Amino acid sequence: MASLIFNQLYRIKTDESSEVWRAVCSMTEREESILVRLPIEIGHVEVQSKEINLRKVRLVTRRITFKETTDLIQNGEMEAITIHFDRNIGVEDDDLSVAERKVYELRRSVMSDFCNPAKLQPNFETGDTFGKLVSKALARSTVSKQAVYYWLKLLCFYGFNVSSLRSQFRDCGAPGIPREYMSPESKPGIKTLREMLGIETTPQRAIKIVEREIIISKLRALLDQTTKFGDAYSKLVAELWISEWTFIEGKIEPVMPKVGTFPSLDQVRTLYDAHINKIERLQKRVSPLAYARSHRGLIGYARDGVAGPGHLFAMDSTRADTDLRSSINRHWLVGRPFIYWIIDVWSTAIVGFYVCLAHPSWQNARIALFCSVYGANELTDIWGMPMDLGLDPYPTLPKALLTDRGEYLSEGALLTATDMSFDLAINSPYRADLKGIVEVFNRIQKDDAYGLIPGAMDARKQAYENRSNKKMSAMTLWEFVKYIRLFAHYKNSHADRSHLCTDEMRAQGVPPTPAGIWKFGHAIGIGFKSPYDPEILVRKLLSPLDMTVNRSGLEYGGLRFLNSEIDMRGQSAQARNFGAFEINAFHIPSAPQQIWATLPNDKLRNFTLAPNSAMPAKSSFLEHYDALAFTSISKPSRAAEALKAKISYAFQVMQMSDAARLAVKNEVLPPFALNVHEARAFEESAPVLARHDMARIASSTKIDDRDSSREIVMPVIRSATDDLIHQIMFDQGRP
Repeated sequence: MASLIFNQLYRIKTDESSEVWRAVCSMTEREESILVRLPIEIGHVEVQSKEINLRKVRLVTRRITFKETTDLIQNGEMEAITIHFDRNIGVEDDDLSVAERKVYELRRSVMSDFCNPAKLQPNFETGDTFGKLVSKALARSTVSKQAVYYWLKLLCFYGFNVSSLRSQFRDCGAPGIPREYMSPESKPGIKTLREMLGIETTPQRAIKIVEREIIISKLRALLDQTTKFGDAYSKLVAELWISEWTFIEGKIEPVMPKVGTFPSLDQVRTLYDAHINKIERLQKRVSPLAYARSHRGLIGYARDGVAGPGHLFAMDSTRADTDLRSSINRHWLVGRPFIYWIIDVWSTAIVGFYVCLAHPSWQNARIALFCSVYGANELTDIWGMPMDLGLDPYPTLPKALLTDRGEYLSEGALLTATDMSFDLAINSPYRADLKGIVEVFNRIQKDDAYGLIPGAMDARKQAYENRSNKKMSAMTLWEFVKYIRLFAHYKNSHADRSHLCTDEMRAQGVPPTPAGIWKFGHAIGIGFKSPYDPEILVRKLLSPLDMTVNRSGLEYGGLRFLNSEIDMRGQSAQARNFGAFEINAFHIPSAPQQIWATLPNDKLRNFTLAPNSAMPAKSSFLEHYDALAFTSISKPSRAAEALKAKISYAFQVMQMSDAARLAVKNEVLPPFALNVHEARAFEESAPVLARHDMARIASSTKIDDRDSSREIVMPVIRSATDDLIHQIMFDQGRP
């Protein structure tokens, strides 16, 4: 059983940090000790400290039995430590000023019982802590209770010694009074002549045998790919050889052991290199994935286990280090394209490729596979350029296809492989080394383009000024596809593959090129061929879309497509009378010159872009959409201008209409402006009315308008009519 020493500091380790406790008393009869906790923590590696205000700190005591103390010490979880507080360093009672001495004497008289172990222990034996002693101190003095507890905290923190009660007036920062520099660190600057020429006063000791295994074990735990050796050495020294700390200006700092009493950095590094092999040290410097990808031991070649050409194709996509320009307006940048490579693993021949502006997906991977097996002549018609890659016989679908893991996460990949009867070879994620046969072509093509293609860059260049400016780019998508085809044809025909040639190949004069090895493999019967009907390839590998049949014919995205062998008048009449309808079609987004569609009651046919279409022949759908988007940007401004012009036009028409109405209103009508019925009645009923009488009436009367003229003339007409009626009745003998 172990008892604790009065006033001794102990560190009790926990998972994250270490708590510091001070022993207040040890009661032998009760076999337990009393501890009070200091408000500081000492980490395993670093010392965590902050400014401490003792007035706000709560006293925490702990009763611990001798058995618990023994168990903690044996398990290495409790140890005695020493902390040098700057409060008691370099200050004697004679150095105190009058004011400081007065405060110091008052504190000593009040707190005298707390510094005596014989008077502390009886309080804890009865189950009490500091309460009775505080009451006695208040009874024999006039100080406040808060002051007594604050002085008690000073004793618990700095030690149960009267020197802990000294005032700190010298640290109050009085104006004009300089504070002494008491840092334990040495002053910076050049060494003195004595230090440079004198003998070594702190010789370096050797590493003990018992320390070697401990150091190696700690280094294995501390070192990883993110920790430098110097940082691991600092943590090692802090954990194994630092056991003292100082409390200066409210901060706790470790006390470095004397130089030479612990192993140096060179000694630890030599020990590490001697006892840990190079492979293990390499694994510590890199991540497990990086080691497996770039540093693991090799066990074979990519073509091991492949029977011949056409058995295994490897596919990979990469982003080209070249910016392209729009074929519609070369001032527009369309970004960096994506290239799909399909390589035959056995012969290393490039069997196909596909260049697009869309991000990698299984949909684009299927199109790349289509461009590899559809046929050179047919692809020439689609792209409008020669697409022969120099391989004889022409490639067909493989026995197995090796792609990235992203393709396997798509249900479309499984459906395509099932429909087209080829296997999907599974590749681990982030393991490009397992299909390096195709990964290396990405680097070869980018290195080739860096010196040939305008605006091409090298992404591996660390210095920004060594990279090319994308504004120097000049090629369009169609021109870049033509360059990739030339590159693939050159590599198939002239790349040196002498290391792949066997003695039988050399004896028969087989060219040591991918195309030569490809042809030899098929000639001796070890090649794999799986021909498919072109219609099946179109339906299973190309991207589907919905085309519209309207009164103008077959359209997609506002573009019209034609087929000279098909009479579209029947479909046009149906759409004109009963509404447009949609049909299934297939296309290559980067080559929109040709689309495959199936009309009702017809087979799959190819349709070409109409000559008068809005999109150029050597363009793509995405570039066409860019042009439409560019037009839509100015649509609000054009609509505002049209509205302004329409308002001006309507205002001018309104002014003309108002002027015409005013002219009609101001026009002076003739005096006899009668309507047709009135004029006919006047002619039939007033023959006896002399014209000179009417002229006389008109000349003697001023008529302003039509109503006034009617009021004047109508009485005359009625009077003449009555006279005529009376004359007729008189002639007939009537009264």
